[in-house]
Amino acid sequence: MISFQQKFPFHELLGYSHKSKWLCHWNLIVIVVILALFVFLSYSYADKEALNMEKRFYDFKEGTKWVFNADFDGVKRKVVIKVVKQDSNGTSFEYDIYNPPDPGATASTDEIWYVKEGYIVWADYDLERITPYWRVYKLGSKKGDTWKGPSEKGNATHMGTTKLTVPAGTYYDVIHIHLTDQDNKTHDFYYAPKVGLVKWETTGSRGNAVLELQTFRNVE
Repeated sequence: MISFQQKFPFHELLGYSHKSKWLCHWNLIVIVVILALFVFLSYSYADKEALNMEKRFYDFKEGTKWVFNADFDGVKRKVVIKVVKQDSNGTSFEYDIYNPPDPGATASTDEIWYVKEGYIVWADYDLERITPYWRVYKLGSKKGDTWKGPSEKGNATHMGTTKLTVPAGTYYDVIHIHLTDQDNKTHDFYYAPKVGLVKWETTGSRGNAVLELQTFRNVE
């Protein structure tokens, strides 16, 4: 009587015999190693791309410029952010508020973005003295993550990513950060890949403001 296994020798159907079984095992090991290497390289590439994207929230060259349509409690303004220097301290920029059609800025401050202790910090930069306002982003964070502000004051939450349309255009994978500062003012920051800040909403007892990107000039 012929057994089922004798009638259907699966090892032969699969293309190997007992004599070549050891070779099949080695081939399997090689395939597993190749797959593991592929997964490792894929994750490494993804981590690198994530790091590059995060750098574009704060790491911009001198001359990069953002122009925002601004609404301060119903009063229309223009806000211009322009990078004036990039060095080991971070990305220094001018923050200017204009009252069209007046060509001159009605208010101007020197500020800086930099990375410290795993956070992107937005700070005042006056005569080489840095005074942090907010930790606007935690590197490597994802939706639902929370963190404290500078000196453990205030709170921030990663709200996830969204599609966002502003006067400058439509952006995808925009990161939304909701932040409450030490003065109980709330801020909603929206950061687009390769552009940085595209929208900023502020609500507080002293007034509300909305900034939406109108134009962006990048310097490579």
